[in-house]
Amino acid sequence: MERQDRVAGQPRATVPSAVRRRESAVQGWEKSLDLGVLERIPSRQNPHPTLWRGKPGALAIQQEADRTGLPVFPQMAEAEAAQLKEEGNQHFQRQDYKAATKSYSQALKLTKDKALLATLYRNRAACGLKTESYAQAASDASRAIDINSADIKALYRRCQALERLGKLDQAFKDVQRCATLEPRNQNFQETLRRLNTSIQEQLRVQFSTDSRVQTMFEILLNENSEAEKREKAANNLIVLGREEAGAERIFQSNGVGLLLQLLDTKKPELVLAAVRTLSGMCSGHRARATAILHTVRIDRICSLMAVENEEMSLAVCNLLQAIIDSLSGEDKREHRGKEEALVLDTKKDLKQITSHLLDMLVSKKVSGQGRDQALNLLNKNVPRKDLAIHDNSRTIYVVDNGLRKILKVVGQVPDLPSCLPLTDNTRMLASILINKLYDDLRCDPERDHFRKICEEYITWLCNTAIDTRTRRWAVEGLAYLTLDADVKDDFVQDIPALQAMFELAKARTSDKTILYSVANTLVNCTNSYDVKEVVPELVQLAKFSKQHVPEEHPKVGPGQLGGGWWWWGNCAAKTWGMLCALRRQ
Repeated sequence: MERQDRVAGQPRATVPSAVRRRESAVQGWEKSLDLGVLERIPSRQNPHPTLWRGKPGALAIQQEADRTGLPVFPQMAEAEAAQLKEEGNQHFQRQDYKAATKSYSQALKLTKDKALLATLYRNRAACGLKTESYAQAASDASRAIDINSADIKALYRRCQALERLGKLDQAFKDVQRCATLEPRNQNFQETLRRLNTSIQEQLRVQFSTDSRVQTMFEILLNENSEAEKREKAANNLIVLGREEAGAERIFQSNGVGLLLQLLDTKKPELVLAAVRTLSGMCSGHRARATAILHTVRIDRICSLMAVENEEMSLAVCNLLQAIIDSLSGEDKREHRGKEEALVLDTKKDLKQITSHLLDMLVSKKVSGQGRDQALNLLNKNVPRKDLAIHDNSRTIYVVDNGLRKILKVVGQVPDLPSCLPLTDNTRMLASILINKLYDDLRCDPERDHFRKICEEYITWLCNTAIDTRTRRWAVEGLAYLTLDADVKDDFVQDIPALQAMFELAKARTSDKTILYSVANTLVNCTNSYDVKEVVPELVQLAKFSKQHVPEEHPKVGPGQLGGGWWWWGNCAAKTWGMLCALRRQ
């Protein structure tokens, strides 16, 4: 059954019978409510069992609330919340902070009174401070402050929690408000001074070099760090490494080991940052450069320079240049104190660097960019910058141990499968290095030794031990070079080279292109061309229109042979053998 209640001017509303029965029970029980004799009995509806026995209608109210799911009477909940608060206070006085926290939590679920809520949150925050649950304490104190912004106890308790959490700036603001509300409170003033001192110390540590270095490495080595933060940390580390104080701090704080970890990541941006930082640390400090060279190792540095990445190769080249400048004293910085008193024999390290650079020139594992950077370093650091300096030992070392390697780079043919990786500038840089090495020699015996090595390497064509395929490429090159009158004039006077060419032509091989190249070379040397008839009128017309008219070389004319007629007489027998070989083929 449902009863329709109507208010004046309002439509009828339907009221459930359960609510009607409960309202009647509450009205009868409320008249005899006596909080002094209440007892709590467990119930499903109320998690902090609240049921009053011994009063008319109390059991009916609780049973009806359990059955319908409706909340208990508000006044009863508020009364129970007040009682739980008192119990929590008693537990707190007995230092049973967990029980006190439980009582306050139960009370918070019952009451909606703002004043009581603020007190409960404030008291639970005090329990959190005692149990070292500082995050919960700060949260509870904040809720109390949201209710009453002038709650000085809540402000101070949040200040204490934030201080323990390390949030000194926020704690300082809270205690500052407390000191404003109660200026004569000595406890607040003491806390204010203590926090001010702690904040100053924290700022000093935060902006100190050691802390900055450690923070940067933590960001760089953390794979979960944001890309923007890692890039910023890498740039800051590079700038710090270029400063003398920063470089020394990095070095003293095991920074070289951490930079090696960045190199091990094999991520281009991190490896590049590590290389540039090492470059800054090596600049102008001989002892630090020596330690970094021995820690990182020259072979690892050269392997980084051998990569195809041009930016990486250039950065490693700058690192090696900084090390060489520091070891050789080329940085021209004024050293004082320990660095001035430190005497190191760096010749062995410099020779080791030079040896590795020469090995890079002929290694197939080295990219064209890496080979160019190795040649740049040799060009810059091996020859003397001032010929007044008598010591040219580095040049002598390179001539004895590396000239053949440099010549190999110069003689590379890009079209061959066995050609080393090159760039457009590689052979030019190698030629410049050969020229500088020759100019740096001091006496005739040194120059004779240089020329002897070059001649031994260049005259490899005369070596019959070289395979026919390689010699074929050489003859094809001669067929092109002897188009020049001066070149063929020199060639026809080189009797051993001619003999080697004839022997190659007489060798029985299925490759007919060798005979074609030899025939072209002979045609060039003897000027046996099909001469086109020149019309004089056309020549005059070209001159009148200011067009270029080719002119014959003095050694290329009717009746002229490369090297003169005497050469043909001396080589007649060899040429006849050559022609016989051609006929046999």
